[in-house]
Amino acid sequence: RPLAVLEKRLKPLEAHARSQAEFKDLCYLLTCKNVQDGIASWEGVSAERELLAEHFQTVLDLDDRAGDARTENKAGNGAVATGSLSVGAAISAPPPSVAVRPTAASSMRRVPERRLLSLLRQSYAYQVEFSPFHPRAHAARERESAMAVSSLLDDYQCPMLPNSLRATLWGHSADVKAIAYIGREGTYAASGGSDNTVRIWDCRDGGRLHATLEGHTARVWSVSAGPSGRLLVSSGGEGAVRLWTSGEGGTSESPRAAGRGLSGSGPDFRCAHDLGDRRHGAVYSAAVSDSERACVTGGYDRKVRVFDLAAGCAVSTLSGHESAVTSATFNQAGNLVISGSKDCKVRFWDVRSGLCIKALSSPLIGEVSCIALAGNGLSLVVCSRNNANRLWDMRMAKALVTFKGHHNTHANFVRARFGPKDETVLGGSEDGCVYLWGAQSGAVLHRLRGHEGVVYDTDWSERASQLASCSHDGTVRLWMWEPDASYDCVD
Repeated sequence: RPLAVLEKRLKPLEAHARSQAEFKDLCYLLTCKNVQDGIASWEGVSAERELLAEHFQTVLDLDDRAGDARTENKAGNGAVATGSLSVGAAISAPPPSVAVRPTAASSMRRVPERRLLSLLRQSYAYQVEFSPFHPRAHAARERESAMAVSSLLDDYQCPMLPNSLRATLWGHSADVKAIAYIGREGTYAASGGSDNTVRIWDCRDGGRLHATLEGHTARVWSVSAGPSGRLLVSSGGEGAVRLWTSGEGGTSESPRAAGRGLSGSGPDFRCAHDLGDRRHGAVYSAAVSDSERACVTGGYDRKVRVFDLAAGCAVSTLSGHESAVTSATFNQAGNLVISGSKDCKVRFWDVRSGLCIKALSSPLIGEVSCIALAGNGLSLVVCSRNNANRLWDMRMAKALVTFKGHHNTHANFVRARFGPKDETVLGGSEDGCVYLWGAQSGAVLHRLRGHEGVVYDTDWSERASQLASCSHDGTVRLWMWEPDASYDCVD
């Protein structure tokens, strides 16, 4: 019989054990000859039941004393002092190992049904209310679906939503098309603009221009940095795809390709390779894989290309789109490429075989201007030139949420990204605002005002808790959370 119980009832629960030893101990207790073999301190059924009853009675007595303290607190003058003493006495009650004499009132008490669940919910509500960066003025956030406890092992942490302008960075002589943080720390950021340059910004304190990377002969459409912070890729309208490396190993093709440093310390980028081919036309998108071994590009010639960064050459060309490819990116593993195009389709490519394994084609998509993948790889944001960005489920290939409120009908590249903890979506707009949406509800949580032109791109740094945006007004702006600033919520 014990073996039957193990096979039918316990084995399916093995995956839920906190450790492998816990499951083994349970199985041993079921099959051992007596309890003493498994629990050396076992004193017998009767003694253990009495001890358990004493522990439970102690809990009830503590609850009764706390109730008496609340009653006395309401009764008469000096209730505050009396209540404090009563509560203190309750806190200093004997430990569970000490037997407590039952009272007539406590012996009749029954534990309410689902009491433990109620206590957990109260604890969670308390953590939500008093968590750091709690957006109390955030009415739209409260309309989201009920927040779920993801784990009882960690305290709840409210995602911080930037609501205040920290710095305005000047340096580009024309509109700025792309922005990306360099590395995971969020200390430096790179931007590319129509002045044919890539500029490196020191985002600490008030922000400043760190270096200018020259070499492109047309506007820079896209910039992407690796997680290590030592590698940067930029793509331009002349068809160039430049690989910039920081530290030793980078070589300059010409004096113009070198970075013109403006501050002493920090990354020193040099152009290591020009991966592009001018015959292919403008390259609108370039993205580095998390492993920093490969780069994927998309452009005017309707092709998606994958490059080996170590060799500095293209390893595969993916054909299938019927119009210009406006955005391309890797999944976290680097074995899947996702691309969006002006042909109103999003395609999924297997990197090894070069085959298109799935395609999203829907009247809802429209002309794609940008795609962004969530950190868990399960959700995809697709930006379209029809005043709507949509969240897609990668597994079901189904649109889940529509993000509206912004404007995007004329500009070719108005991009959106995932924000804090992937629970928000950040995006630009033709009205000069940065929009923040709830990823689950689609509600506009906040609008950041300050730019004087189209906001083309945004990026979020989790570690720095800072948002960067770039605009047609030629500026890069840094946004952070300030406790005294309000939220601009929109219905």
